[in-house]
Amino acid sequence: MKDKIKILLASCLSAVSSIPTFMVMPQESSAAQRLGGLNITQDVCRSQTYVLYVKPVVLNSGDAYSWRCRVYPLPFLSGPYLYQTGIDLTRVCQQQYGGRGAYASPMNTRDAYSWQCFR
Repeated sequence: MKDKIKILLASCLSAVSSIPTFMVMPQESSAAQRLGGLNITQDVCRSQTYVLYVKPVVLNSGDAYSWRCRVYPLPFLSGPYLYQTGIDLTRVCQQQYGGRGAYASPMNTRDAYSWQCFR
């Protein structure tokens, strides 16, 4: 009985080893194209807040997500401010590089100045 099992096992192994193997290679995904950095200006804040006396500020240079538009009551753009709101950085990329396919992403979440635009 053991001999029959050995023969059967050997024939199965030889049959399996004669089956051609195919390697399935994943298709290359198209990598995002880096377009460049963002130019976060007073005009960016004006276009996103519809307020004249406004300027972009970084609350914490060690936090990529700390960009704000700060709204002031007077044109001096200093001193007490009325309020601040987040900046849509993807919208900035779309305005700077054209098209809806552009998007913003930080290269380092611990660096407020590491934002880049991609498509």
